[in-house]
Amino acid sequence: MRKRYPLAILAAALVMAVSRAWTCDDAFITFRAVEQFLAGHGPVFNIGERVQVFTHPLWFMALSAWAAAGGSLFPGAMWLSAGVYGCGLGFLYLGFRDKPVALAVVATAMIFSQSLMDFATGGLETPLSFALFAGGVWAIRSERRPVALAFLALLPLNRLDLLPWILPFAWIAAPRPTRGRGLALAAVCAPAAAWIAFSTLYYGAALPNTALAKLSSPILNRIDHGLAYVIASTVHDPGAMAILAMALAFGVRAAGRDRRLAAAAAASAAIGFAYAAWSGGDFMLGRFILPPLWAMLALILAAFPAGTGTPGWRSERRTAAVGLAFLAAAHLASGHSTTNLMLRLDNGSLLRALSFVGAADERRVFLPWFGAHAPARMRVVREAGVPATREPKRVGMLGQSGYLDRAEQVIVDTWALSDPFLGRFASLPYGRPGHPFRPLPDHYEKWRDPAYRFGDERLDALASDLRLAHVSPDLWSAERWRAIARLATYPAIEQDAFAVIDEGDSVRIEMKPWRLYRPGTASPVLLVWLRLHDAGLLRFRLPLPVALDRDCRPIAAPFERQDIDGIEVGARESFVLRCPKATLGRSALLFRIGAPVIDRAGNHLVEWDEALDAVRPRLWWINGIPTWLVQGWSEKPKPAVTVAIVLLLVAGGLWRSARAPRPV
Repeated sequence: MRKRYPLAILAAALVMAVSRAWTCDDAFITFRAVEQFLAGHGPVFNIGERVQVFTHPLWFMALSAWAAAGGSLFPGAMWLSAGVYGCGLGFLYLGFRDKPVALAVVATAMIFSQSLMDFATGGLETPLSFALFAGGVWAIRSERRPVALAFLALLPLNRLDLLPWILPFAWIAAPRPTRGRGLALAAVCAPAAAWIAFSTLYYGAALPNTALAKLSSPILNRIDHGLAYVIASTVHDPGAMAILAMALAFGVRAAGRDRRLAAAAAASAAIGFAYAAWSGGDFMLGRFILPPLWAMLALILAAFPAGTGTPGWRSERRTAAVGLAFLAAAHLASGHSTTNLMLRLDNGSLLRALSFVGAADERRVFLPWFGAHAPARMRVVREAGVPATREPKRVGMLGQSGYLDRAEQVIVDTWALSDPFLGRFASLPYGRPGHPFRPLPDHYEKWRDPAYRFGDERLDALASDLRLAHVSPDLWSAERWRAIARLATYPAIEQDAFAVIDEGDSVRIEMKPWRLYRPGTASPVLLVWLRLHDAGLLRFRLPLPVALDRDCRPIAAPFERQDIDGIEVGARESFVLRCPKATLGRSALLFRIGAPVIDRAGNHLVEWDEALDAVRPRLWWINGIPTWLVQGWSEKPKPAVTVAIVLLLVAGGLWRSARAPRPV
């Protein structure tokens, strides 16, 4: 009986993941590539264009096998993900079944972690990464070294940036002699190295195009934003907060055969958090903190006391009580809970999508349309009778738009995820992580056409190299390989659409609004919308009452005109703003470019582009932490309070039972 209850709680974790099942927009990017591959066009997004748009080769292969066997990609990939995640939970049980109390506590924390539960499905590679990691930990603990190394070797093939994260585990799984350990580490790196070689040969680039698009921001800005992302992802997730607290509290207590595993897990968690900060985070809250969370689960399990004898029996239950108390406190601190499944308020309306530092709770965004159990789930139906156009089609959301369109239609997104030409342009400094804002060069999609000339030697040379690398049918030509070598060292192309110049006591901002306005609506005038705001507190649709005029003087912005007020500039007029630093203070300066339009009913509206920070102080996000921490209390805190009370009652019972005489 004692070893069955943790299995039941792990099963409950799987049930929670299934109850929260959904599909995100990025998954549809991979779905389209899978269908192109199965149709004989290769693992590409657009036919005839060898551009790698997915970041998870092994998951791509798994989805291809699933679809080839008759499984659906939507909604079937949700159930495939849940099954793979269940395998990971099974490995976790097999690896630590001698510590049933530890398993029960960890599984409970997993159930109440939004990040772990949300990305158990979603259509991305995370459930397979978790299953491979759990399999590797099971094999390490059961001293199956070759099996452990095989599991760990597949992780970077599932996502290349997991390679540094798995090295501490590979180190303890490798044979002790130096030569044997070196060979083992080389074997762990071999699958990822083989894919990089294939990618360079076939795609003409060692890394996915998405990496090129996402890592173009200046490194200091990226790290600043990445630190904010890590904190924001943690404080809105009570399970993640509790897992971090337990790892810090229990990590030093590992003993015996688990000491090396705990040390490896601690090193891996540190690497995972460091990578999330270095990369600038992601636009999905919680996704990039998953690897360190998994490592901390292994750390907690390794450090947890085992056994039912005195004093271990008492220590084990007391440790469990402390762990559950951490989890209860995290619920009370954040006001969030995974038990709030459908995200509806008492009046029947949906909760707003959380937005912290440019990252959003993506499940909230897509649940009404792509949730497995959403009452109004969208049916994915292609319009088979709509012919493909000759011109590339620009879209804002690459996944859904690309998947719903015909395979023959060339799809180009404005975020450079599928377009290697646009990805070579430097992005503005404070864009959304994963989707940095770039001014769109005129006719940038024309790089595919050998007859088109941009009138700029740099762009024409870049377009020629891209055609050789990504379109040329001769993979082995010397000319193509010279182009690939040039592209590998090609510097980001700076544009003159936007500049911020530090002038000592003031900041000078120069912009060309017509280059920054991407919807393309023809208008004799454009509007520049300027607001001061505390960037750490920014939410979707949050009123920002402090506006700026042309002389950077603060003026009140009437609430009813929040979305239409702007400074008029000519269609081709440059805009210059000089702001004293005393005016900005610790606030960020937000701007948007818009164009006045008239809808069919004759109403005067403004079509706005993306809202962007022009100026942002370092460590701007610190002021937002208290609000992020209690944001759930402004929405629907009853589930969090209920869960916290139950957890405290269970923790109290465990603590009292640990003080009682040991049963005979």
